[in-house]
Amino acid sequence: TLKSCKMGSCPKCFVDWINKQSNRSTQRFMKYLENKDYKFRHIVLSPPPNAKDYSYKFLKKWLGKVLKEANIKTASVVFHPFRFHDKEKVQPYVSPHFHLMVYGKITNTPEFHNVAKWVIVNKGDLQTDVDIFNCVRYLLSHAGVRKKTHVIRDLGDISYRKLKVEKEPQRHVCPYCELPLTIFFIKD
Repeated sequence: TLKSCKMGSCPKCFVDWINKQSNRSTQRFMKYLENKDYKFRHIVLSPPPNAKDYSYKFLKKWLGKVLKEANIKTASVVFHPFRFHDKEKVQPYVSPHFHLMVYGKITNTPEFHNVAKWVIVNKGDLQTDVDIFNCVRYLLSHAGVRKKTHVIRDLGDISYRKLKVEKEPQRHVCPYCELPLTIFFIKD
């Protein structure tokens, strides 16, 4: 098995971190969805253009007020500090926005924009656990990563305080034959 630090800030191991976080979030969402009517929905909340002049702390506080206005109570939030000019995602420009995976109904979009001045875009429902995993993986692939700050923030009924999910045990066995894996040698 390949050794990894699984840190979001590591230029070599960030993909392992993305996979680990995506798996955790998917397990959290699927546990919450047991015996529920709705599915999670991927939406994007973009503040007005002058938001690039504000700090992350201020935007996060502002987002809290906007979520109340949109009647969003249960959601998972990922902050993106920039967007890209091109499809290859090589030329970024500053444009802070928030991606959310929301459970339940959302306020009427035109009314919301008139009151909050934020743009809300519905990217569609996440039907299966694979959809959720892929969505979280995409969001984390270019999210704003900061030390001592959670990249994914779970709010409402899926918060860490309200929903307890058992951690996945670390398996060091072969996925095919179930025999234990051992380090043969380490090559730098």
